[in-house]
Amino acid sequence: MKRLLYVTQYYASKGQPGASRHYQHIRNFMAQGYEVTLVTSYVKHRYRVIPPEYEGIKIAEERDGDLRVFKCYAYPNYGADFRTRMLNYLSFMFYALITGLFKASSSDLVLASSPSLFVGLTGYLLSRIRRVPFIFEVRDLWPETAVVMGSLRNPFMIRMATWLAYFLYRRADRVIAVTEGIRDGILKSGVSAQKVVLVPNGVDDDLFATLSQERAQAIREQYGWGDRFVAIYAGTLAASDGLFSIVRAGAALAHYQDILIVFLGDGEVKVKLQALAQELGLDNVAFISSQPKAQVPDFVSAADVCLVPVKNDPFFAMTLPNKLFDYLAGGRPIIGAVPPGEAQRLIETAGAGLVVPPEDELSLAAALLEMRDHPERRAVYGRNGREYVMKHYLRSILASKLIAAMDHVLQESGAIEPKEMAHELGRHNVSTP
Repeated sequence: MKRLLYVTQYYASKGQPGASRHYQHIRNFMAQGYEVTLVTSYVKHRYRVIPPEYEGIKIAEERDGDLRVFKCYAYPNYGADFRTRMLNYLSFMFYALITGLFKASSSDLVLASSPSLFVGLTGYLLSRIRRVPFIFEVRDLWPETAVVMGSLRNPFMIRMATWLAYFLYRRADRVIAVTEGIRDGILKSGVSAQKVVLVPNGVDDDLFATLSQERAQAIREQYGWGDRFVAIYAGTLAASDGLFSIVRAGAALAHYQDILIVFLGDGEVKVKLQALAQELGLDNVAFISSQPKAQVPDFVSAADVCLVPVKNDPFFAMTLPNKLFDYLAGGRPIIGAVPPGEAQRLIETAGAGLVVPPEDELSLAAALLEMRDHPERRAVYGRNGREYVMKHYLRSILASKLIAAMDHVLQESGAIEPKEMAHELGRHNVSTP
C-alpha cells in the first residue's frame, strides 16, 4: 500500500458544487493502490463562510468511504484585497501544518495542489519533516494571477512571491502543470523539463457518460425557459471571467425576447452582476444559485449554447477552465470569449463552436444571434465537441499520467520496487513522463 498525504485548500466532494478534479483524481489513486489522507478546508471559495456544523471547530476529522479527510479552519469573508486574502491563505496553512504534523497518519509521498503558493509551502514543509518526496500541482501561476487580478501590487511582495514560487518548483520532486501555458511559466524558473508533467483538466467519466434529454427538459420547465434560446454560464462567478460583458451583451439583445442568458453559480461578483442587470432593466438575464455537480450535465444539456468568457488580458491565453470540458462533454456548442491561446485552440481543434474577443459585448451578442439562427450548426458543434473531449480528456486517463509520475517519484525514493511500478504502469496503460 502506497500512502499519500494530499493537501489542497479547495475540495468538492461528489455531491457538492465546484471543480471535481481532486475528487476524481483521489478516487483513481485509491483504485490504483494508494491510501489517501486529504487535508482541506471547510471554508469554500464561492461562499466564504464557516458552515454551521463547523462553528468553533478548527480541525474536523471525517470519513468519505475509505478516504480519511481533515477539514481545517481558514479565515472566511475574504475579498480581493491583499490583507484578507493573506489571512485566508495563512490561516489554512497554519492549521494544515498542525494537521499534517500531529493528526495525519504516516505517508510515503506528499502532494500539494495550489492555489495558493502557501498550500505548496505547506506540502513542502510536511514532506521535509516526514522525509518523503514532494509533488507540487500548479493550477494557477502565482504571483502572476494575483498581479493580473489586482490583488497583489506591492513590488516587494511580488518579488517575494516569485521567489517562493521558484523555490517550490525547484524543491519539488515533480511539478504538475494543468495547462501548457502554466508549464511554460514553470520552465522559465529554470526547472528541468523532465520534472514538469502536464496533466490538464478533463471530463468526469461517470458524470457525463450519458445525457438525459428528459432531465434537461425538466430543467427548462422548472425555470420557465420555454422555447427561448438559452445561453448559459455555469461556474463560479469570479472577477477573472469577464462576466460583466455577458450582462452588457444581454443589454444589446434586450429587444430579442426569445433570447435568455443564464448565470448558474455563486461567487464574488454575483451581487455586482445582479446589480448591473437591474440597473440596465434587463429581463433577459437570469441567475440561479450553485447546484450539486451531479446536476450540472442536466443544466448544460438544457441550454442551447454555453459561454466561456475571460478577462481581456494576454495572461488568460494559458487558461483552460473546468467549465469548458463540462460544456464539451454535455454536447453543447461553445462561444469562447477568450484571447488567442489554449481555450481558443481547444474549441477550434474540436470544431465545437465560435471564438470572439474577450470582454467585447457586441461581438458576443453577434455570436449569440448567429448561434440562435443556425440550429443545424449548433448540433454539429455539440457533437464534435463531445466526441473530441470524450476521446482525449477523460479524467481517468489523465489521472493515470499523474499516478505514473507519483510512482516514478516513489521508485526514486526507494518506497516501491521498479517491478511494482512496472506492474502499475501496465495497468494504467500510459507512457512514463
